[in-house]
Amino acid sequence: MNCARVERLLDEYRDGDLQGPRRAKCDAHLRTCARCSDILRQCEKVAGVLRGWEQAKASDDLTARVVAAWEVAWPKARRVAHRRRLAARLAVGVGTTAVVGMMGFASLRAVSAASKAIKRPPAPSADEVYGPLEGLPVLEISDSGHREPGG
Repeated sequence: MNCARVERLLDEYRDGDLQGPRRAKCDAHLRTCARCSDILRQCEKVAGVLRGWEQAKASDDLTARVVAAWEVAWPKARRVAHRRRLAARLAVGVGTTAVVGMMGFASLRAVSAASKAIKRPPAPSADEVYGPLEGLPVLEISDSGHREPGG
């Protein structure tokens, strides 16, 4: 067990709440590490001084004033918290919309760029679409109307 781990466990160790293999490992570390043993001794000294102090009891008047102040402050605190939650939700919504919009715009640009890069074959000629036009009758059109082919 290392020093950082022992330091985190010192309160449990000192209070007797650390049991089993963790306690045994902590004991072994404390026997070999002067620094951690010193920290444990200092914690025990502070705890001994604190145990010697007399506990102060809050007066009934103080308790009543704290409760009254809490009852006044609580609704306002709830309103503020509600507004903050709404603001956070709005910010998330706006941010999400912006990101989705940017992604859509970027994908449209990518599709546009890809479509420009595609080599398209040239448009077919009328002969390729309709076949050869040779040998078909041709209508001649004049200002007065039209004439039938060949006449």
